[in-house]
Amino acid sequence: MNIASLIPAWAALAFLFSFMGALIIGFNQWARVDGRHLTLHRYTGVLLAAVLTLPFVTLPTQLSFYIPAALMGLGLAGSDILLANAAHKHG
Repeated sequence: MNIASLIPAWAALAFLFSFMGALIIGFNQWARVDGRHLTLHRYTGVLLAAVLTLPFVTLPTQLSFYIPAALMGLGLAGSDILLANAAHKHG
């Protein structure tokens, strides 16, 4: 039995993305990049990764999915900017 059969892909990806988020904030303690720029570059990378998955997934058709997803994305972007600025300012 291999490790891939023990851990679902979504759990491994969630761990990976959480780890990468922590690395980015840790990087900003050293680099001291403005939070808006750091978040923009981070989300550009996420968008490119998401676009690569489009041939393999079926997108939802209900508007009731996209409105909360957009609002949540705006909230997450705002909190990421605040967090990156705090790491920049306070280390």
